[in-house]
Amino acid sequence: MRSPGTGLLREVRALLLAAAIVLPSLGAHVLAGGSIPGAVPLLVALALTAVIVRPLCRREVRLPWMLAGLGVGQVLLHVGFEQGAALTAHPAHHHGHVHDDPAAPLVMLAAHVLADVVIALGLRYGESLLWRWWRWWSHRIPTTDRVLGVVGAARRAVRDLPVPACSRRHSPAQGRAPPVIA
Repeated sequence: MRSPGTGLLREVRALLLAAAIVLPSLGAHVLAGGSIPGAVPLLVALALTAVIVRPLCRREVRLPWMLAGLGVGQVLLHVGFEQGAALTAHPAHHHGHVHDDPAAPLVMLAAHVLADVVIALGLRYGESLLWRWWRWWSHRIPTTDRVLGVVGAARRAVRDLPVPACSRRHSPAQGRAPPVIA
């Protein structure tokens, strides 16, 4: 059985981690008054994030790495969404965050940190369950090596069995052959 760190399962885990980074950033951006980017920028952000986090998914992703990935991703995507909104903004209409309140940056930072911690704990729990299940299950599925090992052991056991004396007497190795028909 293949590890969750290889194959299609690794790609699915990388996409889920990327979505866990991109979607909360987008949600926080929109809740703070930012405009919703188009589908293409969102797919590009998701794909780039998946490519960046894919190496993390070779092994079980630990909580510190998950928190760091979510935090850095949220900051970079926050800036990216802001820059994207500034590029598409009309001169008469402001699309940025609402920063009238002096405490707004602290509230925004606290919201991002809280979201990161909650999402990281949920993802970490899922990772732990997946890898624990894989470790438990991989020992119960017969692999080719195990099957060949059992077959080889059975062959050696049969070869090493003592041969009864009566079968040795009639063995073709002693020169006995079938009768000739004349």
